[in-house]
Amino acid sequence: MKVSTLAIILLLGMGICIIAAMGLGAPDGAAGGSHPTVGSMSIGGAGENKHAQVYGVAWAFGVCMVLLFSTCLALGASKAGKVGAIGKYLFVGSLLHVAAFSAMMLAYRSYMVEGSAEFVGSLPLPSAIMMYVLWWTPAYFVAVYYFGFDRFIFSAEDEEKFSALVEARRAREGGDSN
Repeated sequence: MKVSTLAIILLLGMGICIIAAMGLGAPDGAAGGSHPTVGSMSIGGAGENKHAQVYGVAWAFGVCMVLLFSTCLALGASKAGKVGAIGKYLFVGSLLHVAAFSAMMLAYRSYMVEGSAEFVGSLPLPSAIMMYVLWWTPAYFVAVYYFGFDRFIFSAEDEEKFSALVEARRAREGGDSN
């Protein structure tokens, strides 16, 4: 499958998720209720009441978004319609990113149902996964591009071809363009 086709499929998936979430309507308690002691304040109630019906759609949207991120990296790295050797590294990064996102969503689901969570440092588990795992997952892609740029993106052969094109243009234009 072409990378651009995959990007379009993921965008369509995200659109379907948005339409599905809108079709579900507002959950019970989403508008909040009166605070028991502060009359001018509203409270939202239990997270499960507010989020349970959109949880699956939200997870699907997030997975599509994470995969679209990786697909855009592959699209930028492709040459003549082929991703090449960097593809396996992008695939591994995609799996890591989806796993981290899914772990955060599962921890949030548990937090939502039980109403309390274990803490990691000063953060509830879903927030800790977001800050300490999910937030850092894109660093893997940065490392792949940093350490593999010469092999995957712009090789010495590519540089030679580019230099030859520049020299041919200079010769055609009759000298140095500086």
